Amino acid sequence: MFILPLPRPKGAIEMHFLQWTHLHKNVVTVLFTSLTAYKLHGEFAVPHTTLTHHLELMGEKGLVLAQGGVVKDSGVSVEEGRWLVMALQKFYGADPAEKEGRTRIKLLEQFTKGGEGFRVEDVIAEAEKLR
Repeated sequence: MFILPLPRPKGAIEMHFLQWTHLHKNVVTVLFTSLTAYKLHGEFAVPHTTLTHHLELMGEKGLVLAQGGVVKDSGVSVEEGRWLVMALQKFYGADPAEKEGRTRIKLLEQFTKGGEGFRVEDVIAEAEKLR
């Protein structure tokens, strides 16, 4: 699980909750839901964007195929869904050899562990660098 900010008009930020699901050994899906919907409905919140990774070719070809989709009329446009997927890649695919990569990895670890070290403002600041 993690959270990502989605830039909105006039400098506003809307937070989105994402969670990884492992439905099959070769299929991993990331579900994106607004944080507000997740707080209201918990695990029953309806995702607005999904990104499914198909791992069947990973061992043999070193290739992972991905398929994404945004639910129509969900309050998130295809472009905004694409931005969230790109932000996901920048955080989870961060290079620990780079300063920004180390910062992003640290934020993921702090969120996972919980506690006082994690600050939403730090995630927003990192995401601002992605624009």
